[in-house]
Amino acid sequence: MLDIYTENGWIPIVGYKGYYTDYDYDGTQILSFDIGTDSDIFRYIKNEGQIKNEENCYLIKKVNKRKSVCTIEAELDMDEWKKDKPYVDTKEDRNFQTKTLSDILEFIKPTGWKIINANIRDIRRTPELKDVSKYDVLFSLQKIFNVVYEIHTLTKEIVVINPENYVDKGLYITPELNLNSIEWKGASNKFCTRLYAYGKDGLSFASINDGKDYVENNDYTNKVISATWRDDRYTVQENLLEDAKKKIKEIAVPIISYTVSVNDLSKTNEEYRFLDFNLYDKVHTIVDEHTTILQTIVKYRKYHETPEENVITLSTEAKKISDKIDKITSILGDDGEKLEGSILEQAQKEAAEIINAFATKGHRYVTENETYYLDKLPKEAAKYVMRQNLGGIAFSHNGYNGPYVTAWTIDGKFNADFITTGTLRAIKIEAVDIVGGTITGTTIKGSTITGGKITGETTINVGTDLIVGDSIYVGQNQTGHFGGRKGINFIEGIGFQFTKVGENGSITMITKGAGGIRNNFDEYQTVVDANIDCVNLVASYQNQIKNQFSVYQSSTNSSYQISVSSDKRLKENINDIDLIPLFDEVSVKRFDYKSGKKDSVGVIAQDYVDNPLSNYILSKDEKGFYSVDYSVLYMASVQKIKQLEERIKKLEKLMGVTNK
Repeated sequence: MLDIYTENGWIPIVGYKGYYTDYDYDGTQILSFDIGTDSDIFRYIKNEGQIKNEENCYLIKKVNKRKSVCTIEAELDMDEWKKDKPYVDTKEDRNFQTKTLSDILEFIKPTGWKIINANIRDIRRTPELKDVSKYDVLFSLQKIFNVVYEIHTLTKEIVVINPENYVDKGLYITPELNLNSIEWKGASNKFCTRLYAYGKDGLSFASINDGKDYVENNDYTNKVISATWRDDRYTVQENLLEDAKKKIKEIAVPIISYTVSVNDLSKTNEEYRFLDFNLYDKVHTIVDEHTTILQTIVKYRKYHETPEENVITLSTEAKKISDKIDKITSILGDDGEKLEGSILEQAQKEAAEIINAFATKGHRYVTENETYYLDKLPKEAAKYVMRQNLGGIAFSHNGYNGPYVTAWTIDGKFNADFITTGTLRAIKIEAVDIVGGTITGTTIKGSTITGGKITGETTINVGTDLIVGDSIYVGQNQTGHFGGRKGINFIEGIGFQFTKVGENGSITMITKGAGGIRNNFDEYQTVVDANIDCVNLVASYQNQIKNQFSVYQSSTNSSYQISVSSDKRLKENINDIDLIPLFDEVSVKRFDYKSGKKDSVGVIAQDYVDNPLSNYILSKDEKGFYSVDYSVLYMASVQKIKQLEERIKKLEKLMGVTNK
């Protein structure tokens, strides 16, 4: 819905195209759309004209008129924040001296506006600004207090947000699911890993920082690259140290910006509501099989009518997946105590801040059967809702009818986008993503475990596929004939099958000592899918390949001779057989494989179908394709050679030829 204000009031805009809104990190927005110059609406288009949708009211700032199409760009209508006389010097104004964020925002807000959640920052600052409007002060406070805003011009509300409260909820963008394209650019002009910081009159925080007058950050590199930061406004050590840590965190990694075009499935399919992207969310973007990106959404372009074209911008450092897993392992340790003592406490603190911030805000609405807590009345106009009735307790940021991001229902179910807890004890965990965690003594069914650890007497029951990263690590089998050896065991009725890996993938088995793919079930086969380009079995010692056996789609190679077990003690019902009729029917052909290999030489299986000895040389798979056992042809050749050898001896004897 788009409306434009005219001398006759608000009227709907029709016939527009390319309608989107850019949501920026600081809370500002740009609305854009195209409209034909022959449209009846075009005569109302002018700079500073008002436009609104269901979210906000905007002012037209750019009109790009071409021959038949006009592109409109509009910004949030914040004129009420700009109309009053500018502040001459906030440093000299007592209303700005050593004040909290809430104090300053409550002082400068225009009549009729509400500030929500400003007390999430309880530190005090003195903004030093000259000749600035309320609008200028509003956005300057973002950097001073490290906050951002969610701005609602229709309801005249500004919600203060601490972006650090946005934790990793496991949002993913992958080429197979919702990634359309990705572009990136980077720079490291202001890059440093060690920052020396000093306040007024050389103030240092060394006495409260283990004697160090610097902070450092080696997340990106272990190299020491030093820089100095001086700011005479700092007179308190603690404040200087806190802001120095924030600054080094920003400049200790190259500034890399990723622009990702996504198919925003959550806007079109309820099944993908868990992939609902918003500003400040942390998102995993799978670039390729080796690299993933994890960082905050700093810009979000929402195409209101074609969400498959939505674009998000991330500002981050590319991390190797293996590096990320190594780092997680080193941080958590074996017992997980650091995880419980940091992330859990942080989540508890953030929850307290949110609850305290809304303690004096909102409305309670009671009916005969239920109770609502709403951000505005009537309930149909509310966005943030807590709803309680006999069915349960539920929370929504999409209105009183939901969908509910968190719900505890009377049937005993608890649904939530993200749960942080110290200990999770369960009988069964089904169909979940477990990221960077440790699972002990648990039965996990149909689950995806990413970067995690499973320990103890744990059972994993997989309905379809077990998908792992670089390696599968297994323990030792302590019983049976293979006691003490490492292996992967399969219960009866389960086969062992490789499927296609990429366009030209391969499977490599690397082993020290005895190792192999083994099948101990009489009725089951070990299957290798023909779509795999190559299967390698490699034996190595001290990083040197000692033997390699490779099975390709159309050939088999080995660095050693291939031996077949032929001990008499392994055989029974041993009898002579004449295979020479097979040799007599050998018809060697030249042909091309449809799978790709050209100019090959061999026999055609169908030539032996009617041969009485076909059961020794032919086999047929479940799809009806024939295979030829060339070793049987070799045995037939040996018999034929022996037969010819006897004939030669007889002829030589008749001719009186004597062999020397």
